[in-house]
Amino acid sequence: MLNYRDISNEIAAKFQVMNESPQVLVIKNGVVVAHQSHGAINNMNLSLFV
Repeated sequence: MLNYRDISNEIAAKFQVMNESPQVLVIKNGVVVAHQSHGAINNMNLSLFV
């Protein structure tokens, strides 16, 4: 969302990922261990990261 562009850009810079929308980041111990955007989000098996 454009309302949160500043926050999205800061997160993208901090975790060194491209800012896309929609997007899912899986962060474990301060490190991005997985990320996907758009249609690929549906294929993520989030149970792998519990």
